[in-house]
Amino acid sequence: MELLEDVDTPHGNIKILESNKDGTITYYQGECFQSQIDKHGTSTCAYIHVMKNVMMSVKPKRVLLIGSAGGTLATLLHREGCQVTLLDINAYAFTLAKRYFQLPDGVQCLEYDGYAYLQTSNESFDAIAIDAFNDKGIIPLQLRKKAFFRLCREAVGKNGVVVMNVMTAHDLDLEADRIAEKMIEAGMPVVLYDWSGTQDRNTLVTAGQAVPLQIPMGNEPAWLKKELKGISCRTSVV
Repeated sequence: MELLEDVDTPHGNIKILESNKDGTITYYQGECFQSQIDKHGTSTCAYIHVMKNVMMSVKPKRVLLIGSAGGTLATLLHREGCQVTLLDINAYAFTLAKRYFQLPDGVQCLEYDGYAYLQTSNESFDAIAIDAFNDKGIIPLQLRKKAFFRLCREAVGKNGVVVMNVMTAHDLDLEADRIAEKMIEAGMPVVLYDWSGTQDRNTLVTAGQAVPLQIPMGNEPAWLKKELKGISCRTSVV
């Protein structure tokens, strides 16, 4: 691995590494893996592609993404023709995303906390994605509150979707289900896309009247089709 950048920011240390074997570029914040792309600038993370497909299921024109890192979801949605607003509290994340992860100039990048942005903005979006963690791998508290999900519901209206990435340690870890309950209390039906039985996995909590009840699929490459075989839909168990 070649170290491309090692920088201390107000929100933690960030390292960018490139594989000498396959050319993939990886973004770490603290000790936490955040993003990875292949040589074409496409995310190598299956959950990012599922998030994209969920959002594209409502044929969005305007999308809001909370949490940047390498900006890989923003890149995929921009390639689909979406108008993308990308928020992060760490403005240097945008610099790194453009320098190393091929984030397009057409993506609007704003240094903002997602909760504060929705509190002050009267903009509407067709889809919202939340993929935000601190350097300890923890979702900020304000992004786990019912009040935040009410703001999300108001911003997407009855025909939009909200999808949130939650890290799940194991099958007894109910953090994703607790977040799902907050979304339900905020007035949104919920479906979880989950790789049950897998440790340290991504669980996608998806909310809104238009949430697809099966995993939306596109023209996925072979590696992604293989990973998607282990994912299933479920409702909250809390």
